[in-house]
Amino acid sequence: MNTILMLSFKIDLTFIQNIKEDHTNSEIPEAIIAVARGLQLDVIAEGVEEEYQKEFLIKNGSYHMQGYLFSKPLSKEEFEKNLVK
Repeated sequence: MNTILMLSFKIDLTFIQNIKEDHTNSEIPEAIIAVARGLQLDVIAEGVEEEYQKEFLIKNGSYHMQGYLFSKPLSKEEFEKNLVK
């Protein structure tokens, strides 16, 4: 049996929430993304609530995100119902 181990960096929501619309306070997320990319790892950003945060992350090479911009937390049943749609 082969096991595939996928590693990724996760950017805590406190770092994402501190990014301002003019991208000030973005040094830590930029550094995390750069280190992850250098190690060929995916980056997951949590706490994405604003379009400018999403745009910043995409511009810097982080394409995996979660947060209220996309959806409120869902129960398993709600998720499955939305998945069928």
